[in-house]
Amino acid sequence: MKQGLTQSSAGFYAASTHQENQVNIPLRFQSVNQPQKSPYFRRFLAYLDVECGLAKTTLEAYGRDLDRFLNYLSNSHQTAETEIGPDEIASYLASRTRSGIAASTRARELSAIRTFYRFLQIEGHLKRDVAGTIDSPKLWKRLPEVLNTDDIQKLLSSPMVESRTGKESADRSETSGLLRQSLEIRDRTILEVLYACGLRASELTSLTRSSLTRIDRRAPGADHKARLYGQTLRVFGKGSKERIVPIGTEAISWIEHYLERARNTLAQRNPIGTDHLFLSRRGRPLSRQAVWNIVKRHAKRAGLDPAVTTHTLRHSFATHLLRHGADLRSVQEMLGHTKVTTTEIYTHVSDSEQLEDFRAYHPRARRKR
Repeated sequence: MKQGLTQSSAGFYAASTHQENQVNIPLRFQSVNQPQKSPYFRRFLAYLDVECGLAKTTLEAYGRDLDRFLNYLSNSHQTAETEIGPDEIASYLASRTRSGIAASTRARELSAIRTFYRFLQIEGHLKRDVAGTIDSPKLWKRLPEVLNTDDIQKLLSSPMVESRTGKESADRSETSGLLRQSLEIRDRTILEVLYACGLRASELTSLTRSSLTRIDRRAPGADHKARLYGQTLRVFGKGSKERIVPIGTEAISWIEHYLERARNTLAQRNPIGTDHLFLSRRGRPLSRQAVWNIVKRHAKRAGLDPAVTTHTLRHSFATHLLRHGADLRSVQEMLGHTKVTTTEIYTHVSDSEQLEDFRAYHPRARRKR
């Protein structure tokens, strides 16, 4: 069984056998009616897992997209294997356009459909790839939204955390007050780590207590005593690819404070126990949706744009690094991007902001009235 697709505590994935390999298929796709739409649906998901090694979030998205397409064909009394061609697929995508579905979503859906038909051709169930000639929807390149440093500070300061030094308030002696303060400390630590490391929400939720590693170096001429040189996070990104990300002293300080003052309070509420770093109020590993809600809640509390998400912090992390002279390749590695062209979008953000500054402050840039 692939490590990246292990069965979750919520039982979202269930084991299924494909060519004598144990793979994990999302439970929502285990319906007994599914083979009536396509007998190869579950085998295709197993192919994505075993042969393609897709991350479980990508596997879920592809399964959901293909399930919707097969439902469309079923409602039209058609089957995927024998009765359709490029026109039917184009008709489905057109219906999605009329429904107001974004071009990026339609492009992903077409990718799932194309992969499915390539699979059917590879397996010998179709003689030709009926989806290969369909053009992807044109995608407009939108610059990612970023926060300036002042707004970042407002967001990070939103959790109502008592001083990390000094005496605790009387409310801390009460169970409800202790839990409330533990959650605020947790939220502050999450925000700090997201911005300090540029992590995706799924990467943050997969962190464990052993993810934080130290890098020691011997100081020249020292008496053989190792001094702390820095610390890093071991992160598992898309496709369970591991990367090492540096983390700043402020975020480290908050992690230590969270471990000392908050995590045990949360962990005690779950008798089963877990090694995950960030826990819910019930002591269970946080979900991506929970992290998303934490960021949205504190953005609202800080009076920021409601559109702020976990990815806004990731965008801000990359943009601020490049703005202050960081090497593009280094930022690419820290973000876990496979292609440097994906990272280059943040250079355009910096360029656009520089242009705005030029127009605002240069005496010869403003038009005369």
